[in-house]
Amino acid sequence: IYWIKMKNEQFDQEVKKIKVETMIREASGSALIGSAVSVILTFYLKDDVDQFKIFSWCFTLLFLGVLRILISIGYFKLNRIFSYDTWSKLFYIATISFAATWASISILLLDQIPPEKYTIFVTILLGFASGGAISHMASKLLASFYCTSVVFCHSIKVMIEGKEDAYLMVGVEMLFIFLLIKLVNTYNKIYNESQRLSFELKDKLQLEKELQKQKVLALQKSKLASLGEIASGMAHEINNPLTISIGKLDVLNHLIRKTEGLPEAFYTQIEPIMKANQRAADIVTSIKNLSLN
Repeated sequence: IYWIKMKNEQFDQEVKKIKVETMIREASGSALIGSAVSVILTFYLKDDVDQFKIFSWCFTLLFLGVLRILISIGYFKLNRIFSYDTWSKLFYIATISFAATWASISILLLDQIPPEKYTIFVTILLGFASGGAISHMASKLLASFYCTSVVFCHSIKVMIEGKEDAYLMVGVEMLFIFLLIKLVNTYNKIYNESQRLSFELKDKLQLEKELQKQKVLALQKSKLASLGEIASGMAHEINNPLTISIGKLDVLNHLIRKTEGLPEAFYTQIEPIMKANQRAADIVTSIKNLSLN
């Protein structure tokens, strides 16, 4: 049970890290798009609304967009500066701040957007809400915050301004939030399941690789053991006649030394033969020691 619990915790942490890394990798693109759209919206509305408010809003988004890009670059290029948890917290704070700033535009521009530009304004807001949620689907928190913060703030704007069909508009937006969050939850379930299967497959492949390695080692040990047995048997068979040969040469050498008048070759040839036999005996001893080891 403890092993299963440890594996589940390891799996949860691994999936969480993969999710965060995926979002950080895509952060630069989403930050650039979000910042570019904010600039477009600012220049689209600047002649009809409070310019100080809308330009302050735009510059804040540009700053947060640059911050998200720097976090993305820093995580992959300078990840040793901070721990994974610190980078993750920085990313979440910057992303939530980015989404909250986008959501605040509805409150900042109360009763300021002209009717002829309102449709474009709402389309951009809903596009940002859905795009932000989809690009951060790996995190339920971020995806839900993107869609709920932007749409909820706009719903408040609609109710405060008392627009025609306000309740219908708010109802449609609540339905939009519900469907988007349901999509996020479904995606997360599929993503988690795919990662779980990937994790299990990785474990199985690793285990199979380890078993294959153990099989190879066992086969090598078996071959070495068989080779040792063969070498031991050969050494034993060679050692018997070699021992007799060395013994007989010792006797022959002793007799030659005691006998006078023999040709010089008797005295000069016996020594190399004895050395050769001794060398063979040393080799046999080495083979025996190898077989024992």
